[in-house]
Amino acid sequence: MGESINLNAATVSGANYDWTGPNGFVSSNQNPVILSATALEAGTYTLTVTDITCSSSSSSNITVVINDCSTDTSNVLDFNIPEGFSPNNDGTNDLFVIRGIDRFPANTFVIFNRWGVQIFEASPYKNEWDGKSTTGIRIGGDDLPVGTYFYLLDLGDGSEIYKGTIYLNK
Repeated sequence: MGESINLNAATVSGANYDWTGPNGFVSSNQNPVILSATALEAGTYTLTVTDITCSSSSSSNITVVINDCSTDTSNVLDFNIPEGFSPNNDGTNDLFVIRGIDRFPANTFVIFNRWGVQIFEASPYKNEWDGKSTTGIRIGGDDLPVGTYFYLLDLGDGSEIYKGTIYLNK
């Protein structure tokens, strides 16, 4: 048996959470936990969040159990792309942190606004985005307004490119 898998989603007031994953996994909990994970739970986990103001958004979380026989937790790869953050300088969630991104040194992370204009790019991304625009036209300063932004994340390892949304809240 392996370690627990903790799937985490940002809180969206009044939203419904629908998780799906390997081995028939389904959950409507915001932050489900899979106890004593085995190799059968390795793979891609997908979350769809639905609320009354937004039809739905989707993001993927990967959890890979490399060695089902080991009690060594260094064999568990934990990777999570959060759905949002709040860069308001309160010391909590001020940076957009992709857990496990350091294991993919050839990654490229690009963020776009709702009009498809690129506002941020890093290669490699090192969890440094603070909600400021670093590329494109910047009217009124670099701080981006509250809203939904779109991302592309290429891990640089030949795997599928991740696409999703980020909710920036202040």
